[in-house]
Amino acid sequence: MLEDAKAVPSRINICFLLTLKKPIVEYKYFFQISFKTIIIGVCMKILVTHDFLTTEVLIHTRLSSFLSPILQYLKCDISFLSPEHAAILEEKLNLSRSGKMFSYVNDAKLPQSTIKSIVDFLNEYDFIIIFEASNAFKNILNNSGIKYLDIWLSPFRFTKDMIFSMCSNEPRIQRVLEEYKIQETELSHSATIVKNHANNFLKTPDIILEKKSALLIGQLFQDKSVMRNGQFLTLLDFKDQLKKLAKNYSRIYFLKHPLMTQDDFSKILEGLSGISNITYITGVNTYYLLSQPEICDVIGLSSSVLTEAEYFGKNSIYLFKPVLGPEFKTIYKEIYTTKFWRELLDISPTTDDIEFLTHDNYIRYSTGLYYAYSDFMNDSPDKREYKTITDLYKFCTELNKDKQYVIYGYGSLGKLILPHIKNNVIAIIDKALNNISYVDEIPVTSIEELPIGANVIITPFIYAQDIIAQLRHKECSFILPNAH
Repeated sequence: MLEDAKAVPSRINICFLLTLKKPIVEYKYFFQISFKTIIIGVCMKILVTHDFLTTEVLIHTRLSSFLSPILQYLKCDISFLSPEHAAILEEKLNLSRSGKMFSYVNDAKLPQSTIKSIVDFLNEYDFIIIFEASNAFKNILNNSGIKYLDIWLSPFRFTKDMIFSMCSNEPRIQRVLEEYKIQETELSHSATIVKNHANNFLKTPDIILEKKSALLIGQLFQDKSVMRNGQFLTLLDFKDQLKKLAKNYSRIYFLKHPLMTQDDFSKILEGLSGISNITYITGVNTYYLLSQPEICDVIGLSSSVLTEAEYFGKNSIYLFKPVLGPEFKTIYKEIYTTKFWRELLDISPTTDDIEFLTHDNYIRYSTGLYYAYSDFMNDSPDKREYKTITDLYKFCTELNKDKQYVIYGYGSLGKLILPHIKNNVIAIIDKALNNISYVDEIPVTSIEELPIGANVIITPFIYAQDIIAQLRHKECSFILPNAH
């Protein structure tokens, strides 16, 4: 591979193949030559991936905006598992999700041939960075001696940006994470700022809370954190326990998850109808409720709100278990520094340590995940996506009017687009419209009913890669609104 070497003054890039105890791994040696020193460094080959064993969503690609340039600066050879490669892997491993976002996998029951294929693929890399790994995936990695870093969005959502929690099967890396973890005082300070704002500047909701009450947190029916033995748990699985708990409070306020469908919500309403002191609320900010003295306890399955509640002085009652265990360490701004990653990966310093510049809400904007913090953001995310409304109008007018389209996502952008292209729209897909058959005389359909080869306009373009991966079996043509 010498032909790949670039003619750079004072630097020779030579590739060797080294025979090790593990399968042959490619290393790139960089010889930094000067009059006084010769520095030799190994270019680590890193894969950043989602849990392709159990998860459909390729959210890991959203880490690329900062992780890729940082690791490239450290001379790492970094690869992100693409939707195309993920599809090949799933086919090879015979993984069928039937359109489900998450699937339960018992690694003990997987064929040895499947495990071998996974291990052989991952052994092509020196290190694995995996986003939200399942126990099944980590068992395979641990049993095969493959080193990894498992990254999850932190359950703490009240800081000035989304942050990450991490753990590793490598003791040295765990020690580095322990050194860099966010301090309790910093989390408490952030919670206090949010609490003060909620009590003094948020619009007071039209609800009078009773003293000695509890807050019951709703979760989606398909949530990776509530999966147990192949089943997605719901509050209805703990109905008897909730009945007993209800006797301890004057009132239980059940906060509906903002993305829960009306059909799922109706099932919860019906299932818990025997508990007389439950009041169902929606549209009230979570942090406002956590800031009120009338709320004593917070109850839920595994919601991150239960983890946050303790920083608002509330007692948390887990019906299932926390999203993350104590082995996970929460890292804040240090994740954007080369020093953190250099120490994490045990890379000798050959250049100055620098920081990847980010702003408040950087991850929120790049992922589109705002949660209850959206009420505390004093700038509009829409302004970061569109320069002017003229750009959106231009997108609509330049669409080929000889074709028919399906709009995926009927949020604010979908509603803006529809009037301009209504005559060419044959269907709308949006999970929030489960109980609606038509929107302005246009049928609402599902992914399963989407025609093969359809022209799909993806309005939630932040999630475009995930949606394209989800619909790849439909052989669709995808159109994204031009954001600029």
